[in-house]
Amino acid sequence: MAKTPVYGTNTWYYVFTSTSYDLVKKDVELLDECTKGLKNRLYMVVDDGGDKEYKFDFSR
Repeated sequence: MAKTPVYGTNTWYYVFTSTSYDLVKKDVELLDECTKGLKNRLYMVVDDGGDKEYKFDFSR
């Protein structure tokens, strides 16, 4: 069992398959700012909707 609660966000809940590098970067920066100084920071799941033809490039 985790020593602290596990919580975070998942892009599927608000962007579905219309996600982009810039949107995810903006959201991660917001989460970073909102959780600064906390011992137990949020996590973020990036979900592109499972479309095999959709190629989300995280290499930037």
